[in-house]
Amino acid sequence: MILRGMRLSACMLAVVIMMASCGGDKKKSYDEIGQSGLTVRTENMRDNLPLISERGVLFGQMSSTLCGAGWQGDSLRSDIKSVCGDNVAVTGYEISDVASGTDVSGMSLSAIRSDILSTVQRGSLVIIRWMVPEYLDDEELTDNITSMSNYLASLQDGYGKRAPVLLYIMPRVHDEWYMSLPADDYKNVYKIIADKLRELGTSNIVAGYSAEQTTNEKETFKAYMPDCELGAVDLSVGDINESENTDARWQMLSAQVKALVAVAKSKKCGAGITMGDYCRKDSAYWSQRVLPLIAGNGLTYALFRENSGMGGDIMAACPYPGSSDIADFMHLYNDKRTIFAHNLNGLYLKKKD
Repeated sequence: MILRGMRLSACMLAVVIMMASCGGDKKKSYDEIGQSGLTVRTENMRDNLPLISERGVLFGQMSSTLCGAGWQGDSLRSDIKSVCGDNVAVTGYEISDVASGTDVSGMSLSAIRSDILSTVQRGSLVIIRWMVPEYLDDEELTDNITSMSNYLASLQDGYGKRAPVLLYIMPRVHDEWYMSLPADDYKNVYKIIADKLRELGTSNIVAGYSAEQTTNEKETFKAYMPDCELGAVDLSVGDINESENTDARWQMLSAQVKALVAVAKSKKCGAGITMGDYCRKDSAYWSQRVLPLIAGNGLTYALFRENSGMGGDIMAACPYPGSSDIADFMHLYNDKRTIFAHNLNGLYLKKKD
């Protein structure tokens, strides 16, 4: 009888605990939602993006802690960190068909999810470039959007706090199917996607617009720019070979960056450049080419392509242990106008009035 009484007391105690947890003052959600319907951290990121250039420019690399020169899948590793002892302030990812379970290079979305959470934990910016897959009908497009919305919702830590993401919808690059769309059709599809994501309750993204540099005046950057609110605009720069690393090329880029920043100011959003020169870097590439381009021109970030490959088949957009451009890169790293992980703070905090 005593034993049964002890069991009864234990049961009653459990009920009391359950009642206490269900009643009274409920705790606020760890992931509070702001007035815009976005998480508070996502709102703060959106508001802070245009202000970063007042301090400097965020330096970033695609898949920085997922792959590098001669390695892949080591979450504790980074070529940039191996070179300068610091992580990048921006990490980028490229995703197309979410249902495939991998990114455009074959990396698992599960690994990317873990990497994104680690990046946000460091306080750095996360960029996803979504090459929306071609679809046959409205239903298939909706399925693609729903898959992406579900994946974005899965980017949450153990407390249920979602990782804020700057999402570039349909970056106008390479030979993507939507590159053939007229400007009005492109903007219409972009709006359908953005509206549907919002309708699905995707609360941790700020949408961005990205397009590659072009010499075709009929397809200007502005002509395809969506009419909706944007978190940032981005200029995607194509790769070059060594013979194209000329003063004329960098002068043209400088003019394009200034035009981009002017567009960003008119939209009250951030401005970024994504580039990946896989050519051999000369002794002045980082200090006399890249640094003057990205620093002091009003850019929010400069995002470089990933390092990859094994053995003698290395593709490197940034320095790595043993590369010949490390000493020159350190001039860029030590410049007060460049921001890496150690001196980036407050990206997800409310801006001061």
